[in-house]
Amino acid sequence: MLVSWGYKYQMGINCDVNLQKAKAYYIAAANRHSSDGYLRLGMMYLHGDGVGQRIDSAYRCFLQAARMRNYQAYCQLGQLYRSGNGVKQNFRKAYALYKTAADSGHLVNGYYLTGYMFYKGFGVNQSYQKAIRYFRKGAAMNDAGCTYMLGYCQMYGYGVPQNMDSTKVYFGKAMMQGNRWVNGWVEFMAQRNALDSIKQHSQKPFASLTDVKKRRMQAGKMPQTGMTLDADSLQGTWKGKVYEYDWSRTIVENEDDMQLDLQKDGEKLTGKLYQNGVLLTEFSAITLPRVWAVVSQTPHDTLYKVKFEVRGLICKVTQKGNSTTLTGNIIRYNYTTNEPARPLYFILDKEVTASDGNSASLTPDTTFVIQRIYPNPFNSQLMVDFTVLKTDNVQFRIYTPNGVNLYNSGSKHYLPGAYTVILTPELSSGPYRLEARGRQFVWSRNVLHQ
Repeated sequence: MLVSWGYKYQMGINCDVNLQKAKAYYIAAANRHSSDGYLRLGMMYLHGDGVGQRIDSAYRCFLQAARMRNYQAYCQLGQLYRSGNGVKQNFRKAYALYKTAADSGHLVNGYYLTGYMFYKGFGVNQSYQKAIRYFRKGAAMNDAGCTYMLGYCQMYGYGVPQNMDSTKVYFGKAMMQGNRWVNGWVEFMAQRNALDSIKQHSQKPFASLTDVKKRRMQAGKMPQTGMTLDADSLQGTWKGKVYEYDWSRTIVENEDDMQLDLQKDGEKLTGKLYQNGVLLTEFSAITLPRVWAVVSQTPHDTLYKVKFEVRGLICKVTQKGNSTTLTGNIIRYNYTTNEPARPLYFILDKEVTASDGNSASLTPDTTFVIQRIYPNPFNSQLMVDFTVLKTDNVQFRIYTPNGVNLYNSGSKHYLPGAYTVILTPELSSGPYRLEARGRQFVWSRNVLHQ
């Protein structure tokens, strides 16, 4: 009864809003060992409703309610640990609290939160299948978030076969249940359907979302690289590709151009990070075991609307002859949620500076020009479109980052003209260097095997 009166004054139900009276009723309920009283009081402290925001007080109230087996308090404690709000961030504790709430069967929101941790692999081994189990339990109890996530997983084929018809059904249910995220996707699919109808009358067809996802590149487990602590070897301008993976770290979902400018600054390393030619952020980093930890950064306001904070680089420099490669992972966190962002992996070549101060290519292209390499990442076959400008014998080789030759196509005589060659190396997942060699040139580029 005391909690009900407090909620009435807090929400202004049949009375004026009076947060002080609400607080007084919640305190009275808590003094009578009401877990809901502690929970409601904690929420007021968490949001600063009439009491001033005090995260430490909110934590103590949630903790006391949790000790009394209030499962909503378990979830609130989990939220604090997940975001690191008022406590040290700890995904394992957050997962354990969510799972306890979900397994109690008393709290629908616990299903969504536990599924979320499995979906992204926060505090527990990542598993789309286990995430879907919890989402299905929540959806069966009309939880809009769980219904939405089931549709999202069907749309991208995460843990289930990709099925756009099922996606539409789930999104429709989620919309009826009041999910605020689904509207944008429904509008997107409506636009896609319109494009599909135009496609039938157009000479240049549009690619639907399903078509794109069918061509997603299976990349094996995301490569991890060791740490190079030598700042001198990292200095310079590096250009190449950055690959964004899904949460399972097995599918390359996006590929962009990347440039990384690094300079030694005393004991620190300063850098500028570009994506598709746009400067995203400038940062300063120091060496820690296995990682360059970013201690300060200045994000740039760009069309990309940077939402992530770069916290570190795990990278390695390898050199073969005149060719130098930088491979590694970027550690990013979301500004809003303080959670890790999707994993990234980059393969960059060091830019060589000519004697006149201008950028110089690592290899001449006056007699041999590469038009296209695809797909990259590749699986059993790698196709290379190229043009020979002057008669030459050309052979293609593939090396590991450490310079070990694993594949040789053999030398073949080419007259001037355009050609396509199909390479069929048997390789394990990871980064490699493709090299084309003739009598008058040596050309190379990084590739990624799935």
